[in-house]
Amino acid sequence: MEHVAAAMREGDRNELRVLNNIAPRDALDVTLAQRGEHWTGLIDGVPAVIFGVVPLAVVGGTAAIWLLGTDAVTQHRRLFLRASREVVARFFEQYDALVNVVHVENRVALRWLQWLGATFKRDGERIYFEIKRPS
Repeated sequence: MEHVAAAMREGDRNELRVLNNIAPRDALDVTLAQRGEHWTGLIDGVPAVIFGVVPLAVVGGTAAIWLLGTDAVTQHRRLFLRASREVVARFFEQYDALVNVVHVENRVALRWLQWLGATFKRDGERIYFEIKRPS
């Protein structure tokens, strides 16, 4: 966790600051303390991302998906994309939809979410997204 907090991508850092007024380490502490599951993605043995899901209902339905990463995500884009598609497919074994919010200027995150099939709704600086289980 320390490495991801210290080396967090600028877009993720800005998003945390602007939308939540929180530092990277504090954001990870708060998020990891929530119910749900989380994982650390390694690239060459070094933590590159911490991600997870937080159920929004007691039984199935919808979960908040989240990911905070380092620049290794963009440096190893193909590996990240392949792995993230597999992980999201596993999430859909348990949930019908994945949702959350991203800052309008976090272009890397928005491109990734679009690639995953997200739909978007903008509200000022916040862009709410939803990824539905494929039919």
